Amino acid sequence: MKEQRLIIIRGASGVGKSTALQHFKEILEDAFLIDIDSIRTKFSRMDWVNGVTDFVNTQFITKAMVKEAINLGYRVIVADPFPVSLLEQFIDGITCNTCIISLYCDEDELLRRLETRGRPILHREKIFKLNDEIRTRDLDHSVLKACRIIYVDNTSLDEKALDGFV
Repeated sequence: MKEQRLIIIRGASGVGKSTALQHFKEILEDAFLIDIDSIRTKFSRMDWVNGVTDFVNTQFITKAMVKEAINLGYRVIVADPFPVSLLEQFIDGITCNTCIISLYCDEDELLRRLETRGRPILHREKIFKLNDEIRTRDLDHSVLKACRIIYVDNTSLDEKALDGFV
């Protein structure tokens, strides 16, 4: 199988996307890693108490970065929740080999992880809905032009289990 030039890690808040991204940083020296939450933090302001956001289209900014990094020969790994509609928009026009890793976890564990962050859980229903959609295999391989779509139950947070996918 050809090397995946773009790897997308998706899942609801708290399923372990950032942990997986950090793990890939340690094992893939040549990869260009993008945590869209980091970009969102730089360009948007979030009021965690009242849930008010000044929103910037971070997917648009990130897509431009991804295309440029791929053109320069980098392997790119991107982490974001990516509901299906945003994922379809994001990979549209990207022509390299792509792997989508969809993470989900047990609802009790997800709630525990969110509560340990020490800030209010905003959009709770959306978080659990996305986690459930991913758990039930929400992507249509014929619509998404990814060459690999992988679903991983990340309840145990064993990021080494992801090594075989990159």
